[in-house]
Amino acid sequence: MALGRPGPSYSLLHDGDGLVAQERRTWGFDDQRLLLLDGTANPDILRQFVPQLQNVPELRVQRNARIIQVQALTFFRHSLIELAPAGETGSPWRPTARLAAVAEFIAELARQGRTLVVTSKRVRCALTGENPSGMPVSTPYAGADIAHFGNIRGTNEFKDHDVVIILGREQLSARDAERLAKAIWYDTPEPIRCIAAGPNTEVQYPYCWRPVTMRDGSLRRVQVRVHPDPRVQAVVEQIREAEIVQGIDRLRLIHSARQKTVVILCNIPLDIPVDRLVTWRQLAGDSRLAAALAACEENGWEALPLAAATLSELFPDLWPTARAVEGWLRKNPLDPSISIIRLWGVLVDYKPKRQRSWSRALVRHGADPCAALAAVLGVPAAQIGVRDLTRL
Repeated sequence: MALGRPGPSYSLLHDGDGLVAQERRTWGFDDQRLLLLDGTANPDILRQFVPQLQNVPELRVQRNARIIQVQALTFFRHSLIELAPAGETGSPWRPTARLAAVAEFIAELARQGRTLVVTSKRVRCALTGENPSGMPVSTPYAGADIAHFGNIRGTNEFKDHDVVIILGREQLSARDAERLAKAIWYDTPEPIRCIAAGPNTEVQYPYCWRPVTMRDGSLRRVQVRVHPDPRVQAVVEQIREAEIVQGIDRLRLIHSARQKTVVILCNIPLDIPVDRLVTWRQLAGDSRLAAALAACEENGWEALPLAAATLSELFPDLWPTARAVEGWLRKNPLDPSISIIRLWGVLVDYKPKRQRSWSRALVRHGADPCAALAAVLGVPAAQIGVRDLTRL
């Protein structure tokens, strides 16, 4: 009221159950000289707590690393995990086809050198099967060490690693970011601009073109979700961009005597020069199995028949003919130990009624093989015979 600002209060909110008071914490160092050192700090946010804060000239340093970044995907959390079926033990989340493909990529890089993977907590749990409470800094996974955003700042545990893979990003919902900004700038005379809800009450950041700086000084543009109010966007970047940079710098690249490798599986531009801007397919190679599994998820199928004629009929854009499937299978043997298969499901043999020979299929973890295959093939489940390969 003292500010005379129109609109709602930022320091006293109604959340549906009651009133919530929020503001900045009182800063207790006004009578002391203070030096703040933080490679990802935002001075505009800090100055709300320390108005007398003065900037010194920025020190620009080079990281001894080769940086590779994808250009069209964010690898957002819901593209990587889904809720596990009720009754399953371990992690409450399970990998999607895309995450299973990423897991195979992680395993391949881990064979070439000590590798750190930094991702969100839920994605980590979906891969490792960990319970989300009481997790250590990292856990061994597929020959690599996997850690999560918000749990790695300051650690030197990975300074001797050769490779870091950043998988996805942490992005607050627009409403959560706006609420944090209102707490930090609770006494601002300038109203914070909030994103209007869409027709289905959804609130989503609009897209904006942002530059990616290449190693040779050229600029490439990518589309990124950005909040229209710069104060809210500052809050978003303190969690989204800053956590990515913190993950990259766990390898202590500035003082490294040897060049290391950074792979950023997210197209969010950072204040770091990029050597290669690539597509996910360029990184992962032949991704047809991942594409077929992703299509199964979109169709609600929990099985992928691998018989040549059936696979070609289901996915003609990926395999135009049965002969194309046979050639692909010769080059890509269906080893149940590889990550994309092991994480998505189990291999079984199946035989529809009146078919003389057995065919192979991949069935989603937790699904009934007969029912899952029947749904894909369009026949009654009673007409499908199944045998478990692990018991043969």
